[in-house]
Amino acid sequence: MIFLAVKAFIHQPGMYDIELKKGHTFRYDIWFGGEPPPIVTWERNGMVIAPDERISMELFAKKTVYCERNTVLTVKKADRAKDTGTYKIRLQCEGGSFEATGYVNVLDVPSKPRMVRPDEVRAEHVKLSWGAPEDDGGTPILRYLIRMMDLDCNEWITACEVNSPATAATVKNLKPGHLYRFEVYAINKEGDSEPAQTEPVKAEAPYKPPSEPREPGIVDFDNKSVTLRWNKPTEDGGRPITHFIIQKKDKFGGWFDALITDDDNCAATIEELEARVPGLSEGKWYQFRIVAVNKAGESWPSYETKPHLARHKNLAPTIDKGAGGSKSVKVNRMTVWRINVKGEPPPAFSWWKDGKKIESNEEYQVEFQEYQGGSTAILQILKTQMSDAGTYTLRGENRNGSDKVDLDLVVLDTAPDCECEMLKSANLDCRCSQSFRTSELSPQLQIAVDFAGENERTNGVNGI
Repeated sequence: MIFLAVKAFIHQPGMYDIELKKGHTFRYDIWFGGEPPPIVTWERNGMVIAPDERISMELFAKKTVYCERNTVLTVKKADRAKDTGTYKIRLQCEGGSFEATGYVNVLDVPSKPRMVRPDEVRAEHVKLSWGAPEDDGGTPILRYLIRMMDLDCNEWITACEVNSPATAATVKNLKPGHLYRFEVYAINKEGDSEPAQTEPVKAEAPYKPPSEPREPGIVDFDNKSVTLRWNKPTEDGGRPITHFIIQKKDKFGGWFDALITDDDNCAATIEELEARVPGLSEGKWYQFRIVAVNKAGESWPSYETKPHLARHKNLAPTIDKGAGGSKSVKVNRMTVWRINVKGEPPPAFSWWKDGKKIESNEEYQVEFQEYQGGSTAILQILKTQMSDAGTYTLRGENRNGSDKVDLDLVVLDTAPDCECEMLKSANLDCRCSQSFRTSELSPQLQIAVDFAGENERTNGVNGI
């Protein structure tokens, strides 16, 4: 018997492409022929497929004019990573070989995005970027979901979504200084990928507020304003200083913003480091301090200035006349005048008696105490004598004028030694011609005199 060799062949539809969801079953059912009967081999991506618990390969034969055969490749619980690829049937016989291919696409969720990183971190937002997944799951990526977790709360919440093909997003409304984690999901029609996460990210600017301005001081003033000057902070915090805030407070109040440089109400600029602060009330005490500001925020305040009295810069001396007038002092006692004099600049003083200027010596002590808005003139006669009685003149002068006041001193002598019984023992029966003041008696004698006088009046009334 003569056998005719026939090249291997397959019947239509032959091999074809298959698309299915993960977990489903797919099969190739191929009828083929050839003489002698071909040897059947199944391959995936160039590798011979071996049967296992999920994969089966069956071979059937049917005798007609020619012997027709049927091979069935069945794959259960399809998995994208294992089963997606190009499948090939290879038929080999003496009459000639034949092969055909088909592509199987197992649909699944994407793999997770790659290389999620914060590109820009600020106190209230973070810009994230990532790479597209290595595997889109067999169907195009539709969008990306970004979630975040405040580590203080330990709860994931949705931050935002972006549509593909964008691979960047800005997460806003963060709490400055808090630590956050971020995760990104890739989404296709099959669902969400596994998330790709960042390391903890602290919501803070890469720069910080400047250090405090240095050495604020008052360089000029009048009764309604002051002019301040200060030095730049030693550190700008990594960003240029945009402006300064001048704060003030009065003696009994708290700090508040009085002026901002570079705004419509202030002619000063940040380069000048000088500004005039208006709106003061004459006669009130104020302090001032400076705050520097950059894009990150405000610095700590500078040291405050010394207390400043809102007053005229140029004021003629005005002596407090109420502190003048006549003064009576016992001999050998100390005499003290303490006279306040308003004036700006603080006046220079001089004391005069009988046309002669008084200087500090063993008998006199001359002092001057300056304060904002004036000075206090002090004259002390350390041990007053009868010769010190008379009129003293205080003169105050500055560049704006002068003033003076006359002060009278009366020195009281002690009573001389005598035989007056009333002076010595408060005996009211004494009939001598001596006279004295009650204040010159000792406290005990004053009491005795008072009681003796009261008794005489009482006796006189009783005798009527």
